[in-house]
Amino acid sequence: MKKQIDFYFDVVSPYSYVASTLIEDVAQRCNADLLWNPILLGGIFKAVGT
Repeated sequence: MKKQIDFYFDVVSPYSYVASTLIEDVAQRCNADLLWNPILLGGIFKAVGT
């Protein structure tokens, strides 16, 4: 069974952008499939009331 990395990233976050420039190399080094999952963190905060 091949490893999988589930990468959740906020589409407007500069921190997510930086992580997105590195995650493909991490997946290759770990011999893992990479699953990209865009999210809106602000929407999650609103949904949980924070």
